[in-house]
Amino acid sequence: MLEKENCCLFSILMCTKNSGKTLEKAISSVMEQNCQNWELIILDNGSEDNSWEIIENAKRDDARIKGIHLDENIGWAKGASKCLDYADGKYMTFLAADDFLLNNGCLSAIEKCIRTEEPDIVWVGHASVQLLENGYNFAGGGIPKYKVYYDWDKIEEICEIMNTLYYNSFFHYIRISLLKENGIDFYYPFYGDCEGVTEAMCRSRKAVVLDQAVYALTLNTSQTAGGVAWRYHVIQWQSIMNAVKERGKYSYNKLRYIAVRIFNNNMARIRAICDSSRELRDEEMNPVCKTCLEKFQYLETALATIEFTEMFYYAGRKRYAAELMECMKILYEECLRTGYSEQEIAENVQWASDLVQGIYMRKHQKLIRREMLDRSSLEFIQKALCQEENTGMFGYELIMGENFAANSGMQEIWGKVEGSYINWNLKMIYRLLFLATEIKKRGRMDEVAEILKECMYILEQIKCFISEEQLEQVAEDLSMTIDAKI
Repeated sequence: MLEKENCCLFSILMCTKNSGKTLEKAISSVMEQNCQNWELIILDNGSEDNSWEIIENAKRDDARIKGIHLDENIGWAKGASKCLDYADGKYMTFLAADDFLLNNGCLSAIEKCIRTEEPDIVWVGHASVQLLENGYNFAGGGIPKYKVYYDWDKIEEICEIMNTLYYNSFFHYIRISLLKENGIDFYYPFYGDCEGVTEAMCRSRKAVVLDQAVYALTLNTSQTAGGVAWRYHVIQWQSIMNAVKERGKYSYNKLRYIAVRIFNNNMARIRAICDSSRELRDEEMNPVCKTCLEKFQYLETALATIEFTEMFYYAGRKRYAAELMECMKILYEECLRTGYSEQEIAENVQWASDLVQGIYMRKHQKLIRREMLDRSSLEFIQKALCQEENTGMFGYELIMGENFAANSGMQEIWGKVEGSYINWNLKMIYRLLFLATEIKKRGRMDEVAEILKECMYILEQIKCFISEEQLEQVAEDLSMTIDAKI
């Protein structure tokens, strides 16, 4: 028996703010469903149009529709969290006020799937549409292949779902008990669909991919498209690494794919923050104003987090380095244009300003990439790369391969940089060994061996630069991890 008495199967959550033009379509797409086992919870974020009137009319027409009216906007993420507090259903999904369910058999198909498989998550396909004056126009989407995941290889499952589905949206159907057991409410700490759904995906024990397009995503009416949230979105990576430890299987190549997908999402946010191409908003979608210096601090802080450092390792250190350096350059130039002195920037930014000054030369308020590094510029770079706060030694990949041997003074400075880079590699080895130890506790020795091979590869790259004593110590630690000689 899936649901208790007086408990519906589906709790459909919706948030609206001034969506009167599309709200009726969204609501009617639920009311027209053949499946009757649902409730629709709509939160109005202080709309100034006729949205609340539409909600009240819908409530009168159907007792399964609940309305929550707020005088002030709390945003869609916090709004979804509040809707979830009112939910009485077994599974939740989210329906944006400018989107709709594709046909009246959608919920029936999902209900059949749930009664057959009883999964934690039902992943569904979607169609992308555009709202025109004369109706909606199809603009893409996808229908995935039917598949059931039994949690045998969580990382393989995540890779496949990321590859085949619009995974980072909560228009999929998730067991509410799974959310509650793992503290996922789509606001804190797993903010919004991207983080919340990733954590749910990592925690699910059984999931089904339904070979049906269920959701119509309207591309040109989104209220979130014009803004970017001012917060750090790296908690997704924490979810992935917890899944690796707890339910594996470890694979460098699969983690590389996942890291690239997550990093791409973060890069889009960082670009928008740095070039001011989108409005900055807080977690409740209210506009916020940040100076270019605050943005510079934001970028530096993001790059120094352990999560970014790990993603750099798996995604590839060179993949994003040039683009991130360009973001630093843009912010530095903007700081100069708006009246900040180089000293003021240096006093407020721990290491990134040194990196900019080392790689670029200043001509008025413009920065130009140096064709050659001299002793002075290399000193700036060394200061940036060797600071403890630059946890991932960001910037090393931009100048690795340079030949400083011809200048003994520069060679001495570069030697310090190389020493820090070797220490970074050693730290990475020990982070991997810690992961191997956690996996070993769960008896997954084949994965432990895979990680040790990876550690040995890193060690091979740096063994010529460390002492014999260090090399012996690391080799001993590797051997102790697997209780066998390497």
